[in-house]
Amino acid sequence: MRLTKASLCVGMIVAGSAVWFVVTTLLIGEVPDSLILAPSLLVALVFVSVFVGTPERDRVRTAGPREVAFAAAAGALAWYAAPILTLSQRATDAPSGTETLFFATAGALFTAVVVAIFFADERPTLTQIAGALLAVLGSAALLANWERPSSFSPFLKFPVQEGIMLVAGAVLALGIVAGRRSARVFGLRSALWLGMAAAACVAVVVTLPDALSALGATARLWPQLVLTGVALSTLATGLSGLAQAGGVVRSVAWLLVAPIAMTALTVVERITGAYGPVPIVWAGAVGGSVLSLAGLAIVETATSRQSDSTSMVPPEPVTDSIPPTPRPPVEVAAVVLAAVALALALASLFLPAFAATVVGTTEAGAAFSANWVYSGAESAVGWLAICLALVALAATVEYDRILTSRAAVVAVGAGLVSALMYPLVVATPLHTWTRWIPAEIQQAYGTEYARLTFVVAPGLLRLGSVVLAAAVCAALISTIVLRRKADGAAHSQVLKENA
Repeated sequence: MRLTKASLCVGMIVAGSAVWFVVTTLLIGEVPDSLILAPSLLVALVFVSVFVGTPERDRVRTAGPREVAFAAAAGALAWYAAPILTLSQRATDAPSGTETLFFATAGALFTAVVVAIFFADERPTLTQIAGALLAVLGSAALLANWERPSSFSPFLKFPVQEGIMLVAGAVLALGIVAGRRSARVFGLRSALWLGMAAAACVAVVVTLPDALSALGATARLWPQLVLTGVALSTLATGLSGLAQAGGVVRSVAWLLVAPIAMTALTVVERITGAYGPVPIVWAGAVGGSVLSLAGLAIVETATSRQSDSTSMVPPEPVTDSIPPTPRPPVEVAAVVLAAVALALALASLFLPAFAATVVGTTEAGAAFSANWVYSGAESAVGWLAICLALVALAATVEYDRILTSRAAVVAVGAGLVSALMYPLVVATPLHTWTRWIPAEIQQAYGTEYARLTFVVAPGLLRLGSVVLAAAVCAALISTIVLRRKADGAAHSQVLKENA
């Protein structure tokens, strides 16, 4: 797949996922979940037929019914089972929009990495895994700063619902992996159409019992349902096309741009003057966005030297006449220092990150106050130190054995940029809800009845880990530059000797 086609797929993923999330949020509670998905899939099938194409009959006939059934099952998993699982766990405000968007995007990437590990042709490199974790962290930091006090408290208020959303992400990944296999048999156009048609058929059959009772609401909301169908066809086409080019992890990773794009809409609103109160904490939101994009850059480029021709990053030329340069002691030292940085980061997870204070009034009029400490594991910077150390360690270990020098430079360069985001996300907790504080107090955060404040605790061990990981990244960049100069000089010498 050419870069231009890949860019188109990326745009389709971002636009489709953002529109799907926003419009389905408006539809939830208006009609049953099945009546959101069935019309959407029918519209999506029409759009796929018109803009992507219908199956190639000769290839379908040659492949046989078994392969057709496999393609249909892949589509039913990805485009029916995964969306209906997510929709079934959502209400208008429970889980909150920030948590739902997180599990629909970052959660999908996390589960895609887990699923891909079990397939040889999908398995990510260690550097890609580290980049994916960094991107997930960035998304969490961004969404935790959409408002303050934030509604973002994953696995604390709705652990069952959010766990099922993670299962939905795994189902989506399995469907995309299976669809990629079908695309090698039928071609992308035929595999996508067969999968979408199967998903639509399943949705219609499941919807029939509720169809008559919700006919009025469905007729009233037909413009929104058409829009969700367009969004779903766009998303499915983008994910399938990019997965065929680079695998499920690189495809699903682009879902993480949707929260960034939705955040950027507030900037447009401010420019146009059509806006109300903006609750976003911009320092943390910008920091989280940069972390997410940095992780995405690592996932996109950190492919193995042995990856096939579907890679969107062209491999570096290999000159057989030049023997590989032995790994110098500085690289060995870098591996050791990265491991030390990781050990320090792990230790810092158990150390204080914030001192939290709650002051409020109960419904009975009684005063309430509490003080406690958030650990590093409950903060964005606690996990930032872990992710940076993992990126530095993985890139150093895999450089010149699995990663090309270009991929290694992107990885550690993204690590250096991420280290600079430390002061922007240092005040970002990863949850505000606490089980032992009365719910009536927590529900009043941000009003005159309850106030939650955080004071950042000194984190010398955590900061030391980040600085050490950044130093390893800088050292690896210097090493790569020096090695390329040495290889260039050796190549010139070989040419002179052969002349």
